[in-house]
Amino acid sequence: MLIGENRKFNFFNRGLAITCLNINSLTAHIDELKVYMRDSKIIILAINESKLDNTINDHEVYIPGYETVRRDRQINGRKGGRVCFYLRSNLNFKVCKELMIDIDRLECLSIKISKPHSRPFLVSTWYVGVLDESASDLYR
Repeated sequence: MLIGENRKFNFFNRGLAITCLNINSLTAHIDELKVYMRDSKIIILAINESKLDNTINDHEVYIPGYETVRRDRQINGRKGGRVCFYLRSNLNFKVCKELMIDIDRLECLSIKISKPHSRPFLVSTWYVGVLDESASDLYR
């Protein structure tokens, strides 16, 4: 996109690059994600269907230059769902535990971002899981 006659607009010169990805098993795709994020300008990456549970350690899903905030299933976590964030290490954030609601199939994680010269704001990711095969027809 051109602005004026000779200046190009670059979305990454200012602002905050946020991306959301339904990865369908973070552990299965962590090597690809590390390669992608190595040269990325993404500041916040929200992951849906991480399929992480308490048997997966943080170092197994570590991406250099990013902090991980996870919301794992405690039981049967590897069969679907769950969400997490990768946040650039220099980003000032706080996990909003008061917004972590536990409703049947809704999986939600919210963080409060504070940037200099800006008002704090929330970033949330959420995933609605399916209880059984018959309920999945509702989403097709």
